[in-house]
Amino acid sequence: MIVNVEVISENIYDNLKIDGDTFQNIQNEIEIKYLVQISNQEWFFNDKNINSSFNLISGNYTVYFSVNYISLTINNKNKITKLPFLSPKLKIQELKNILSIKDNIYLNNELLLNNKKISDYNISSNDILKVKNNFQII
Repeated sequence: MIVNVEVISENIYDNLKIDGDTFQNIQNEIEIKYLVQISNQEWFFNDKNINSSFNLISGNYTVYFSVNYISLTINNKNKITKLPFLSPKLKIQELKNILSIKDNIYLNNELLLNNKKISDYNISSNDILKVKNNFQII
């Protein structure tokens, strides 16, 4: 079966047609062509995240990958936002600017300081950061 694959990375944007019998075959093709391990590939079908157990069906797929960047999930007022490809050198204040927020950002109830970088904390890909407002009720 031939599927369309949109490939997105830091310096790459490709549209490919890949012939494969299983989704894992498609993942292997990306691994061989771009030298990116399957564990570092993030796949979507119809804008929904999928994994290696996905049954291959005809349609359009998107794969994101990065070796030097991380992907974070932000929980802001119970709205989940996924941010792929953030530099570990990004400061927390810069992250807030990207999100257009002024509220504090926390990881496991630890306040992330504006002048610190993502790499200053033990943050890894797919960690969920929580946004909480700066106001306290007294």
